[in-house]
Amino acid sequence: MESDMTLWVLWFFLVFLAASACALFQHAGDFSRINDMETCIMCISIAIMCLMYFVRLLPLYVQLRLDLFVHDRNDRNDRNGPNGPSGPDSSAGQHGRQVKGPSSQLSRRGAGGGRSSTPSRSSATTYPPSSGRYRDALLITIVLMTIIYSQFVSSRGNEYFCEIDEDYLTDRFNLTGLNTEVSYYQYALDLVTDVFDLDADDDLREQIEKSARHLYGLVHARYIVTTRGLAKMLEKYKKSDFGKCPRVMCDGHALLPLGESDLPNVSTVKLYCPKCEDIYNPKSSRHSSIDGAYFGTSFHSILFQVYPALNPEKSSRRYEPRIYGFKVHSAAALARYQDNQREDLKWRLAEADLTHRFIEDSESDDDAFEYDEDYAEGPAEPAKNDKLLGDAASARMNMAK
Repeated sequence: MESDMTLWVLWFFLVFLAASACALFQHAGDFSRINDMETCIMCISIAIMCLMYFVRLLPLYVQLRLDLFVHDRNDRNDRNGPNGPSGPDSSAGQHGRQVKGPSSQLSRRGAGGGRSSTPSRSSATTYPPSSGRYRDALLITIVLMTIIYSQFVSSRGNEYFCEIDEDYLTDRFNLTGLNTEVSYYQYALDLVTDVFDLDADDDLREQIEKSARHLYGLVHARYIVTTRGLAKMLEKYKKSDFGKCPRVMCDGHALLPLGESDLPNVSTVKLYCPKCEDIYNPKSSRHSSIDGAYFGTSFHSILFQVYPALNPEKSSRRYEPRIYGFKVHSAAALARYQDNQREDLKWRLAEADLTHRFIEDSESDDDAFEYDEDYAEGPAEPAKNDKLLGDAASARMNMAK
């Protein structure tokens, strides 16, 4: 009884360690994609520790299983006798114990002479108990299911998608017009809704699965602009599941998936930063092949219209290249031109009674809309603007070279 309990405890720990290692490796990959290397390294370290304990406990589990098997076989041999079970002559000899002589010896030989039944019984005892076989099969099944789940979760681009509600998928109104864009539409829809039962060959089934993935992506673009879809994508956005902005001045702000076209097979998905309002290519090759039409061109704008508090404040900080502490002339001229355009825009916003300020302006409200002496109004202002435009043009030409 104690050995059985020990085996069950070891079996539980083996399953737990194997599943934990798979899940931790998958999370490490997710954290590496969002540049959270500290958490990634921690997950990998814990996963390696789980594997080490798994390797140490597995031989102990196997040894205990073998010991229990040998112990059970010995118990059966003891119950059946050293040479197998007793035959009818032996039972007759036991009833006639008072008879001594050759007849009793023959009866004893008869007890061990039943060799016809011995091989079958000994061969039957070479198999482990059914409960042990069931436990081993269950262990292997759970480990395989964990590995398959980990591979599915970490498959190409699944992190960018949210789960579509079944009610939305089964409503034909939400699928209007998709039957002309997806081949094998009905079969693909049955496969997505998990009612596909067609016995097709491998080539046809592969085409149907490809159409089902395409159908799911097109429905996904419609779903994420609904109330439920926006809420699910918002949770991913808050957890930075789509990555962080690589621009240093954005301080690792969370990104959003963006499609440059609503038509499929035009461009791949891009990542939009709400802080610098620029788009970037995904870092991982697993995401760079996703069609941008699966997210659409309007999702990020609708998200910030529904949740305006999430729209981050824009920053006017920019990198200024220097050589031994001195600004590079062409880049400095271009930066001055951009600053001039920004100041002009702020004045135009103020004249239109629109209050829009940068992060730096909130720290110094007194100087929010105050011109610098270099940009003061005067007769030399057009000449300065022309010079700045010329410097900006020359800077662009130098950068093009």
